[in-house]
Amino acid sequence: MAERIAGAVHDGQLIALLPGNLGSQVMRAALPDAVIAESATLPYGARQRGQAAAGLALVAHHNPTGVYPSSATDAAIAELRRVYPAVEPVEDALSAALLNSNGSLHAPLVLLSAAPIERLGAYDIHVEGTTPGVRRVIAALDAERIALREALGYRSAHWPLMDYYRDADWFYGPGAFSRVQRDSVWREKLDFGHRYVAEDVGCGLVLWSSLGRQLGVPTPLSDACIHLATALTGVDWYGTGRTLESLGLTREDLRRL
Repeated sequence: MAERIAGAVHDGQLIALLPGNLGSQVMRAALPDAVIAESATLPYGARQRGQAAAGLALVAHHNPTGVYPSSATDAAIAELRRVYPAVEPVEDALSAALLNSNGSLHAPLVLLSAAPIERLGAYDIHVEGTTPGVRRVIAALDAERIALREALGYRSAHWPLMDYYRDADWFYGPGAFSRVQRDSVWREKLDFGHRYVAEDVGCGLVLWSSLGRQLGVPTPLSDACIHLATALTGVDWYGTGRTLESLGLTREDLRRL
């Protein structure tokens, strides 16, 4: 995508990745003079329903966003707020990448619902798939994400997923989980090539796992979900996904960048 738009991007132009999963570090090779913003979550919880129709369940109330380079944060956030008023600044692009909790959310919901996903037609992982046991796995997996943020010294709010399940004030405002249970737009026929796996494991969990290795922070559930997803799909998600190794980054590079 960066290579396709490179000829049309001028110096200092703002590119927004909604969300990013450290995509700024993928794009900077082709767009070295762009300013790249990464948000923690999608501005909307929605599904396309036709050529000119979408089902909408959620609108972001808080969307923490980091900017690369971070020196451009104030100007980039001001520009983004003209379109997405929920955008809120955080330290940098890596901080925002580690606020994207979709890996904690979607990987367990899909992997622990593999049988009904394969056997049934339309299935809603956010309703039928969200049981107390699955929520305990989600909480434990999200704790690994937060441990990585703490190890990197980030002081901005960690936005734990359990706040969403408690109907506290989370990315999509108070009561978001109850709204999803009542007004879900995610009843659909899923497969294991869905972005819940390709993006949230392949760009999310594998990034956490590789950070954990570099920082000495254990990520056993992230690793387990990656291995399960690999066994389920036949895709080597760690080998092909967005890791520090695939980005050519070391722990020292992260500090400098």
